[in-house]
Amino acid sequence: MDMDTDMDNINYFKLFNVAILSLLITSFSAHPALNTNFLRGEIPAQAIDIFDDNIQYPAGHYIIEVIFNRHALGKKELIISSSDKETLCLNKEWMSGLHLPINYKLFGDYFDPIRNCYNIGAYPGAKVIFNHGKQTLTFSVPQIALDELNQQQSWDYGIPGAKLNYSGYVSKTNSSQAQVYGDIDSYINMGRWVTHARSNYSRDSGFDTSEATISTAIRPIRGNFVAGKTLTSTTTLPNFMFYGIALRSDSSMRPWETRGYAPVISGVVNSNATITISQNGYILSSQVVPAGAYQLNNIAPVSNGELTVTVEEDNGTKSVRRYPVATLSSLLRANEFNYNLVVGKREIDGKRDSHLFQLGAVDYGFKKFTVHSAWVLHQDYQSAALGISKDLGQFGAISLYTHAAISKFQKQTPTSKNFKQTGFSHVAQYANSLTNNTNLQFLAYRYTGKDYVDFADFNPNAFYHRSNQKERYETIISHSFDSSFVSLSGWIQTYRNRVKNEMGASLSYNTAIKGMDFSISGDYQKLSDYQRDNYMVSIGLNIPFSIFDKNHFWTNSVNYNRNNKASFNSGLSGSINDNLNYSVNTNKDKDDWSNSAYLGIDQNIINTGFAISQSKHQTSGSASASGSLFATKQTGVLLSNVRRDTVAIANIDNLENVKFNGSAPTNSKGNTIIGVSPYMVNNLKIDTEEVPDNIELLDTVHHFVPTDKSIVYREFKYSAIHRFILRLKKANGEFVPAGSSARTENNAYVGFVSNGGVLLLNLVEKLEKITVTSPNGEVCALNISNIKSNENKIMEIKCNE
Repeated sequence: MDMDTDMDNINYFKLFNVAILSLLITSFSAHPALNTNFLRGEIPAQAIDIFDDNIQYPAGHYIIEVIFNRHALGKKELIISSSDKETLCLNKEWMSGLHLPINYKLFGDYFDPIRNCYNIGAYPGAKVIFNHGKQTLTFSVPQIALDELNQQQSWDYGIPGAKLNYSGYVSKTNSSQAQVYGDIDSYINMGRWVTHARSNYSRDSGFDTSEATISTAIRPIRGNFVAGKTLTSTTTLPNFMFYGIALRSDSSMRPWETRGYAPVISGVVNSNATITISQNGYILSSQVVPAGAYQLNNIAPVSNGELTVTVEEDNGTKSVRRYPVATLSSLLRANEFNYNLVVGKREIDGKRDSHLFQLGAVDYGFKKFTVHSAWVLHQDYQSAALGISKDLGQFGAISLYTHAAISKFQKQTPTSKNFKQTGFSHVAQYANSLTNNTNLQFLAYRYTGKDYVDFADFNPNAFYHRSNQKERYETIISHSFDSSFVSLSGWIQTYRNRVKNEMGASLSYNTAIKGMDFSISGDYQKLSDYQRDNYMVSIGLNIPFSIFDKNHFWTNSVNYNRNNKASFNSGLSGSINDNLNYSVNTNKDKDDWSNSAYLGIDQNIINTGFAISQSKHQTSGSASASGSLFATKQTGVLLSNVRRDTVAIANIDNLENVKFNGSAPTNSKGNTIIGVSPYMVNNLKIDTEEVPDNIELLDTVHHFVPTDKSIVYREFKYSAIHRFILRLKKANGEFVPAGSSARTENNAYVGFVSNGGVLLLNLVEKLEKITVTSPNGEVCALNISNIKSNENKIMEIKCNE
């Protein structure tokens, strides 16, 4: 290899590096419709804003990465006007779309009502930094200005549309006719209102609709209004089906950090401090607070166990406090409340009661305890319940309830009389953490008076009601150590009127041994309906293994049942690929030997499964299918295998095979469906792997808080870009000088020439001609109509004469 060849290689290497550097600077320089305004004028004849150190926010149209308090939130379009060079005023709607946990009430003095924008960086201690080289917008907002408990700034009720979730199967044995069964959940969304019907079909009983409602979520009261046929939902009374209206709270509408019980952690720090709260080795919360008094009420829900609070101040001081915590599901945080108000007619034996009832339940959390109340008012039935729940610290948590009910039974014959009775019921529950690893999850006692009847069981057409149930005891205790876990539960039910008492207990032990899962479980039951008690013991071993990077499992178990004696079961299951899963199984007992096989096919629009089994006595086969169907104005009719109450439809116009959050790929119109969580900030993010190289994404992530059962629709905008890396030469063979500006026939600026005559062009539209003007006024016309775009290599071109 000669010297000239080496020099040419070095020159081309230098040119390629220059091209890459220029690409970093001008990656968003294109047609004026796409991010071109931040580079203006000719170099060096006119100063470009991004090279002026005195300008913090160069005017332009950008695609930037948003970073808030060190958390990346994804890319978003940002337009900076010429009036924002020194202070950046961010549009209110633009801010709301990011769902930033900012307490906007504190930024009232920094809001411009004329431009409808916030100057976040003007708040004391806050910074908004724009890095045009990295294309990032970084927020730094002090903790005192955050509103983390109320970061759900707006709810998205979704778009109008219809949705149907379905599942069903057909099965047939050689000794009976085919069985057909199906479940259908149908939804119609109209603004903030949702109609929902839950139905099922079987060949034997036909269609049955168990629930049919119209509902809406109401943010100010953190609850739902529901009308139609549905089930009551209370913590103190047994639920039952009714026809009517209800106004009920929904704990899922609260931010995750405030759901469930957690103690209030407060204190005083002398400097900026990091407060870390952990339980059983898991960090529940870690945050920085300024000097002075603090009160943390955004701790994630806690379970039973000691709470460790570590305070580390900037001056090096470190302190540790421990709080013993025991909790029950009935405990509420201070000033939190649950409510349920119902008016309607109860369903009795499949028929609607002729009289209205009114039900109410209210729970309220005080600082040191929670109070519970409930009542039912009916022509023939009235009841009231009062209760209290209390966190006892190291002694656990306890709740006590008392129920009183007056029941009136109608006369059944002309000679019989109405009968009225009054009864009482008492409930006590207790939970405690005995050690860091041993948890008494539940200890309950219930006494039922002989004249007490729950409204769910009340039938006014009976002569009277006498309860045989007397006392019930329940307990659950668990212990974890190393990689093992053991749990024990038991219950006893006593009866009156010489009915035999019932009892039951279960014990389970699970551990991991060199990657294998080993378990032992036992169960005992003594029921009054059976002549003798029954017990069962099971030993299982689950062995995972991998073939061609796919997970498979070999599961074995030995079982003993007092009635059916011993049996042995062994099976293989796993995935063949992303769309196929399987299982094969064999079972042997004293009377029979059966074998079965299953194949599941997961497709983007439907999931199907096929099973066959054979034993000594019969052969059977079945086929199942599940999926969903959507119809909206924006998308038309869509089929999907996603069966969720709350969904999002992502659209990237006419781009196929693009995924979002690991979803199924988009169809020919660019639509796909993703299951999302209601009343939480969902981050719908595009998977960029399948996005074509010539596509410039204008959106990479959308943040939203959907309401329950909503259909959220989000469009991801993009532009198709024609990219060129050109090495420009004059007609005499010299390089076009650095600093020359390139413009279209309409005089729109599209780039500048760097050292070595390298010009990078990112064009929304394929152009035929480009005019390049040097700093000294020389004009060079380029014909690029025959040059292929997006080649990712330097292409040499000479100026036209």
